[in-house]
Amino acid sequence: MKKLIRKHPVIIAVVFIVSLVLVTFIPLSFPFNGILVRLILCAILIFYLYKNDMLNILSFNLSRFKHGLVSGILFFLFAIWVTALNIYGLSRDGELHFSIAFWSFCLQMIMIGIFEELCFRGLFINMYIKHHEKVKNTIYKAVLVTSAVFGLCHYINLINQPIIMTTAQVYGAFCLGVLFAAVYLKGLNIWVCAFFHALWNFGNMCSFYHPDRNVEMYGLTTEMSLSQLAFEMIEPTIFLIIGVFILRNIHKEKYLTAIFAVSK
Repeated sequence: MKKLIRKHPVIIAVVFIVSLVLVTFIPLSFPFNGILVRLILCAILIFYLYKNDMLNILSFNLSRFKHGLVSGILFFLFAIWVTALNIYGLSRDGELHFSIAFWSFCLQMIMIGIFEELCFRGLFINMYIKHHEKVKNTIYKAVLVTSAVFGLCHYINLINQPIIMTTAQVYGAFCLGVLFAAVYLKGLNIWVCAFFHALWNFGNMCSFYHPDRNVEMYGLTTEMSLSQLAFEMIEPTIFLIIGVFILRNIHKEKYLTAIFAVSK
């Protein structure tokens, strides 16, 4: 079984992410719903990395972090702009309260970013490349497969969202997956991706935040027309183009040497 899992890292990523989403739908008290679950799943994921001599993926290098930040600077600036607009909207409407609920909301956004990046851009993409390193264009295939699975996992939101809006979310997640993967492979620092992911989640979900409810238990229930769907596709498509552009300058040999150089 262990050998089977190592040869098929897709299984690990899908099991972890689906488990995360399903468990967060269990009705718990707001301050703790999802946070403890993600902490536990992150611990399990880190243990798996340890058992497979892949803990170097978690190392923090300031110069690599800066390198990753620079490569994704356009996304970073846009995410800051979106966050500022939504926070301003909350303060204008009188819904910005620095309470336990608000800080719990912030922590959940951070935990989502950390867990999903460790899962997809940390474990998933590295194991895929490691076990297919002799395959032609393996890096591009790894980015495509991991980003596709990352996007498709968002169809779980059909539980509380219309199909059209969920499809737009799936496409957006796929495009962001490509961008985050490119940023990670460029700088080889998973934490810059976790930072980008957390910032993006926080900035976008701020517009749905309310101090008296758990934002994760509420879907984006507004109906979306096909014309609105087409418009919503523009933003993630730009992210996809940026990600593809970054990927063009990534060299497989340099990546393999850096990421799998584990100290004995």
